[in-house]
Amino acid sequence: MDLTAKKFNRKILIVDDNEAIHLDIIRSLAMPHQKSELETKFTNLLGGNEKTAESVEQKAYEIESAYNGEQAIQKFQEAGKAGLPFAVVILDMRMPPGMDGLEIAQILWEHDSRVEIVICTAFSDYSWDEVSCKLSRGDQFLIIKKPFDISEIKQAVNALSIKWNLSIEKEEAIKIAHESRMAAEAGQSAKKDFLSIMSHEFRTPMNAIQGAFSYISESEELSSDSQELIKVAVESSNGLLQILDDILDYVQMEKGKLEINEEEFSPTQLIRQVSQYYKNICLNKKIVFKITDHSIHKSMILLGDARRIRQVMNHVINNAINFTSNGAVSITISYDRFFKIIVKDTGLGICPKDLESIFEAFKQSQNPRLTHKQGIGLGLTICHSIIRSMGGNINIESTLEVGTTIEINIPLKEHVPISIAK
Repeated sequence: MDLTAKKFNRKILIVDDNEAIHLDIIRSLAMPHQKSELETKFTNLLGGNEKTAESVEQKAYEIESAYNGEQAIQKFQEAGKAGLPFAVVILDMRMPPGMDGLEIAQILWEHDSRVEIVICTAFSDYSWDEVSCKLSRGDQFLIIKKPFDISEIKQAVNALSIKWNLSIEKEEAIKIAHESRMAAEAGQSAKKDFLSIMSHEFRTPMNAIQGAFSYISESEELSSDSQELIKVAVESSNGLLQILDDILDYVQMEKGKLEINEEEFSPTQLIRQVSQYYKNICLNKKIVFKITDHSIHKSMILLGDARRIRQVMNHVINNAINFTSNGAVSITISYDRFFKIIVKDTGLGICPKDLESIFEAFKQSQNPRLTHKQGIGLGLTICHSIIRSMGGNINIESTLEVGTTIEINIPLKEHVPISIAK
């Protein structure tokens, strides 16, 4: 920022009951001074050149005088209301019979906490410990003992006026950064709300389309070609509904509102549902589908979110089948404090570069042999979030042209019915 583009505040208020002191300070501050190292750093920090540095150095202070506390407070308040605050106040400690310097400093800071203060005090006045105890803002005041050298006042005012301007620059930078962050967060929130609303809106007509297809498919007058077209349309609409569900889950996940419920469910029933659905799909693709379970008996009841577990299983099994054109997809499920799901396929595999970012949103495999892409790259992102929300973990190992193995471990408690003694 160029100092010529924004005014450098050199407003000074002198508060002393001795008019001679006012005149001495004013004469000192009016004299040309050699640029200090601090001023040079300030100019460089704000991007100023030699010309602007010279203009800052030679610019006169705007000095006002007050001869007692009441007058000082009034002038200070008026300057603040006008938007022309004082950067530095030079304050005498003793001004009988009115307020002393410590009282005045505290009142000034109540009106503007940014002002820098130089306190001029005699050796017989307060000690440093007494002053620092009464004034909590230890980094915003300097004490100069009387009788003082006028050059001390000059150097103190030079340093503190620069410090004041630096603090204002810092405040403005923080404000701009905060506003930028708020705008970015508002934009992200609006995008998520839009995705959520649109996903809900699309689901209504898609459900109607599916219902219509289901009704038409029951007609006995359809030719085999028409039935095949209806089948393709139903599968496509199912795919779109899955994408909409993924978007809704992703939005909830980003907002930290992904719901995980705990309820009783039968793992045997869950395995049966998954097995029946995917057996037919693999049969049509002419690949082997095998699902086995270990240490899971028919009467077992677990506590967990069956709907979310099924969602995870559907995503990983769908991926395995979609990227396997020949060979087999096998699922192994077991339970020993952890509900373990292992999905292994003999598909195309995942290249190491893609594997590194496999759980990032909207990431898809870049395998050149893929003739189509499935979904929009949210499935594994959502699975990862669901599994972590349940306290579990997911691990993926893959070799190009060999296949992929996904292992999921979810800690679940087994529900043991309470027996009632007769």
